[in-house]
Amino acid sequence: MIDELQELLKKMDKTDKDICNFQLVFAEILKNEINAADEHEIYKKVMKVIRKYQKDEKCQTAINEFFSAISEGADLKEIMNIAVEEAASPSAVSEITIDDSCIIKQKEGD
Repeated sequence: MIDELQELLKKMDKTDKDICNFQLVFAEILKNEINAADEHEIYKKVMKVIRKYQKDEKCQTAINEFFSAISEGADLKEIMNIAVEEAASPSAVSEITIDDSCIIKQKEGD
């Protein structure tokens, strides 16, 4: 797997040098793949990876670096804290995406 990844990185570096908009193409494909995924599945799969590698410091560092790279600098801890805060007290923006029935259940449970 490591050899395959290294070979792919070489191909990507070459493509990036040869095609001026390759970075844009890569980023758009990544965003499209994320947007096409079901939100519940994304959550479950991300949590599964985090739990799987939670005791491995190098893996946790890599996971944090990845999240920081795809989110304008927010690391995993920041994203998780924001998600918890938004779920408990939705801002005007997030209220649009949070299921109202979840908010009612949450308030009833307080």
